[in-house]
Amino acid sequence: MSPRPEQFHDAFIEESFEAVDAMEAALLRLAQDAGDIEIINTIFRVAHSIKGGASMLGFSALAAFTHTMEALLNELRTRRLPVTAPVCDGLLQSVDVIRAMLAAHREHHEIDPARSNTLQGWFTQLIEGSQGAPLPAQPVAAELVPATAPPPPRLDSIRVAIEKLDELQGKVRDIVACQERLAALVWDPAGAGGEDLRFRHAQLDVCLHELEQIVTRLRMLPVGSVFNRFPRLVRDLSSRLGKKIRLQLSGGQIELDKSVLERISDPLVHLVRNSIDHGIEPPAERLAAGKPAEGLVHLSAFYKGGSIRIAISDDGRGLDSSRLVARARSQGLIDRDEVLTDKQAQELIFEPGFTTAEQATELSGRGVGMDVVNRNIKELGGRVELRSETGKGTTLTIILPLALAVVDGHVVQVGTDTCMVPILNSSRV
Repeated sequence: MSPRPEQFHDAFIEESFEAVDAMEAALLRLAQDAGDIEIINTIFRVAHSIKGGASMLGFSALAAFTHTMEALLNELRTRRLPVTAPVCDGLLQSVDVIRAMLAAHREHHEIDPARSNTLQGWFTQLIEGSQGAPLPAQPVAAELVPATAPPPPRLDSIRVAIEKLDELQGKVRDIVACQERLAALVWDPAGAGGEDLRFRHAQLDVCLHELEQIVTRLRMLPVGSVFNRFPRLVRDLSSRLGKKIRLQLSGGQIELDKSVLERISDPLVHLVRNSIDHGIEPPAERLAAGKPAEGLVHLSAFYKGGSIRIAISDDGRGLDSSRLVARARSQGLIDRDEVLTDKQAQELIFEPGFTTAEQATELSGRGVGMDVVNRNIKELGGRVELRSETGKGTTLTIILPLALAVVDGHVVQVGTDTCMVPILNSSRV
């Protein structure tokens, strides 16, 4: 019996989500280096691949949209159409459209054609303009721009590196061999010595422990799989707010369990948005304060003190303790005569209902968020640590127990104490 196309839907959708992530990253690079033809070729190949798969599986709307996108990219790579900021914005919005279409197919929902038709029409006008027709005056409306980081694909499978499977296969072979040796000893009519039996049993115990570690690692994903969602978010929000912001990422190779990554994803989005909205000042304000016009948001992961930490730092305006206290009093969160230390004042941001915004916007001002972030992290057995200096910036650090990560290390004994030094830190001791 020949396979039905429906059997390949899940694999195509999963692979396409990953391909779209790569496309988005390439588009963000293209916005910085419009002259790099290889970046355009990379984006073109992704669009072509998605178009081919969608066409084969009968996803006609997705195939038609990526076909038009592919035609536009061909105009860019042949230099018949210049790479401009509006074009990059439109292509980035097409990433959101493709994600929405993939999600609709995954959930077996109808596709809303309004957004894709608008973009397709604009792309067609650009293509016709490159061939002599007048270019359209305006790009697609900015309110198509997302206010949050794109959600990761919600699939019940994860990709596993082949070396992890090789390691698993090798360990299973070790266990089978050890079990066979044990069986031979148990059933030896000559009655083999107990010492050899105890040795083989200890060997099997070690193998089973190592197997448990390997299987656990199969669920691990690098933190970078979440970090990579943020360049687009920072670009879009900084543009919307009229700010210049550079995002710096580090520590993306550190691994956490897939379920933990999923649970910290939304808190990270909120913290990064807070840094952009509340932390980083507009360029004019930064220049007046003697700072560079471009602000910095640094998202990092690292091991420290027996825990794994994810920090969100910015070089923005920091937290003003006196303003926080005044705001809390006006909202009835503290008594009029209550005196707080700077640390206590700064931690008011974790109080339910507290906000420094004068009015609610799409991004902030409703008094929800930081308390939810704090509660979600506590449910994982972690905590959120705050450090801020007025005029210098703010750092919020999510501290998670090391038990939520798998860490290679050296076991060392100091006196009567036995401890583990993570290999990443072993060069320091």
